[in-house]
Amino acid sequence: MDYLAWNYSDYKGWRSLGPYVMTIKISTNLIDDLTKKARLIPRLRLHHNFHIDYSDAVQFLVNAIDINSYIRPHRHIADPKSECLIALRGIFALINFDDDGIIVDVIKFGSEKHINDVKNYGVNIPPEKWHTVIALKKNSVLFESKSGPFNPSIAKEFALWSPAENSPEAIYFLKNLRRYVDTI
Repeated sequence: MDYLAWNYSDYKGWRSLGPYVMTIKISTNLIDDLTKKARLIPRLRLHHNFHIDYSDAVQFLVNAIDINSYIRPHRHIADPKSECLIALRGIFALINFDDDGIIVDVIKFGSEKHINDVKNYGVNIPPEKWHTVIALKKNSVLFESKSGPFNPSIAKEFALWSPAENSPEAIYFLKNLRRYVDTI
């Protein structure tokens, strides 16, 4: 079954059969499709959920992040759950900040193709850490996993010292982050 061919709503009542009703593929077709679509939308990133809904015990997805996508620095303190990010394609930088917005740590991570350059396949981020992630290569895709249930209204606390997404300041902020990461 191709990833686009099935819809969870077609499997009403599948939960009663247990958690492993179907095998889910994270295919090159999925990743290629997501990266193409991500370039066409304003946020320049697009995710594909593999969990059924926000009440699931595990939330997992793949996220195609364009090299020019800005993810506003945030933390997960109101819903304190760590998140795990693993590079499937490309290279990323996790940037951690202190409470005043000063960069305290940068961890580069990448897929197997890039492991000699970055030495890390992924990261696990504690909920209290202010952070953002930037893609360092075109067509980068990561796998993300987090404990559920997921409550979107309290999932992220955005850093007040950071510009909002889609603001003119966000472009400048991202450019400066990239410049800093490039020096490491």
